Amino acid sequence: MRRYAGMEITTAKAIGAFVFAALIGVAACGGDSDTTRQTQMQENAEQAPQTGSTAGGMTAGTGDADLVQYRNDRFNFTVDYPSGQLAPEGPPQNNDGRVFIGADGSQLRVFGSNNALDQSWDEQVAAERGHFADTTTIRRTGNSWMAEGTNTDGQWMATHLVRTDSGQLVTAEFTAPADSGSRTRNLGRASVLSLTVE
Repeated sequence: MRRYAGMEITTAKAIGAFVFAALIGVAACGGDSDTTRQTQMQENAEQAPQTGSTAGGMTAGTGDADLVQYRNDRFNFTVDYPSGQLAPEGPPQNNDGRVFIGADGSQLRVFGSNNALDQSWDEQVAAERGHFADTTTIRRTGNSWMAEGTNTDGQWMATHLVRTDSGQLVTAEFTAPADSGSRTRNLGRASVLSLTVE
């Protein structure tokens, strides 16, 4: 295990982890449900993520992308998504979240789930880690886990999990074709890291 800028890197090559650590981040959250706003980025890698906060103050550049905030009242979470690149599908019947689809094959899935199997936080993280073929763990602090890498379908993937005090799990997961460019990845990363649970 290696450490770069205070982060534990578990399975990635050291150089890739260092480059990635320089690029990661989170969009500042707030605003009304489905309200377009220009997101102002902040850089503060020392703040620990927790329920009701953003993802550890890490930042990812979204350039001039207009971000729209999606709010889920059932699981009390919000996430920002680039409205020019991703379009929302209709809501599911159980209102657990939403899927946003991009014309380039990218996809953002955000959803909450109850802990019906009474899994520990470690078990919930292990289940999500199983979706990756190659993973760089970016940060695991308290009730928040963030990672990116290649998923088992060969796509680039970024994930952010937040566990609530009651054991519910809120997941933001962005996938894009393996050959996706840095703009797509940065927008997906910013969306995933903007996940906030109230």
